[in-house]
Amino acid sequence: MSTSIKQHLVERIEGALGRFRNDLEAMPDGSLGTSPGGVARTPLDITYEIVVVNRALAMHLRGEQAPEFEFGKWHHAPDDFATLETALAELDASTHEVLEAFKAIPEDRLDVKRGPMSAIGTASLVATHLMYHDGQLNYLQSMHGDDQVHWG
Repeated sequence: MSTSIKQHLVERIEGALGRFRNDLEAMPDGSLGTSPGGVARTPLDITYEIVVVNRALAMHLRGEQAPEFEFGKWHHAPDDFATLETALAELDASTHEVLEAFKAIPEDRLDVKRGPMSAIGTASLVATHLMYHDGQLNYLQSMHGDDQVHWG
């Protein structure tokens, strides 16, 4: 059976979301807001960036004007993003926003560029961005003494 490119990318995004969620939930106690060395981004900071970028990419997929990023403004989670529950809820909501926007694009329009990226490129970026930052979570876990794989 052949999987469409659209279904493949939806599955990549959903899989990346699941792995990131599992790793975020498995972060050792007290480490969600901890900055190793005092300058590294925290797991909550990393998650907040994903949420901000996901929402901008969902806007791009819907053909809306996404806000200009001010480098550094979204690198640190605001105070109201300080719990695992909030981070997971926002992560889920922003990723589902991307998925819904992507699913709404007709198959024959997936490779049409809207600005710098096509819908295919945008959806691929969402999955890659999640996995890139999941690797950072894995490294932070190991710095806190957790060497387990939490993707199961």
